[in-house]
Amino acid sequence: MKDMQELIAKLHSSYKQMPPYKFRKSEYAQEIDIELTQPYLKLTDYYKSTTNSDRQAIRQLVSQQDCSYIGFCSLAFNQAKDTNNHNIIYLAILAHSICDFSPDMRDNVLQLQAMEPKIITLNINPHTLYRQAAEISGEYGAKKFRELIRGVISCS
Repeated sequence: MKDMQELIAKLHSSYKQMPPYKFRKSEYAQEIDIELTQPYLKLTDYYKSTTNSDRQAIRQLVSQQDCSYIGFCSLAFNQAKDTNNHNIIYLAILAHSICDFSPDMRDNVLQLQAMEPKIITLNINPHTLYRQAAEISGEYGAKKFRELIRGVISCS
């Protein structure tokens, strides 16, 4: 877990040093990939396979970092929409679990819903991925994934 604490601090530092426009401009995609993709994937992959208590600790560490992880949710979304790799798509969904649908759950919901057409073109039911994510999410994240499955999102 100590490795993950250091990795979260490194990701936060990289994010804070990067101008915000880099997450929106496609010409910077390659630079973003080099700087952030591998550490992000390592954290998300660890999150997917670790214990509930470690996942809770990761969510807490990420929330203490001003939830800069929402930037990584955006990065994950951009990668997922450009790939046919099921694992990358699932890890992009898990980014929202790690961030615990913060700081503004509406952004998270919009990104997840925007990924659904891509997921469907791969003959994958998005609700299946949401159920899997809900199983390893915190209480609030699990609630939001279940709401996505039902198609009714509450603002609380």
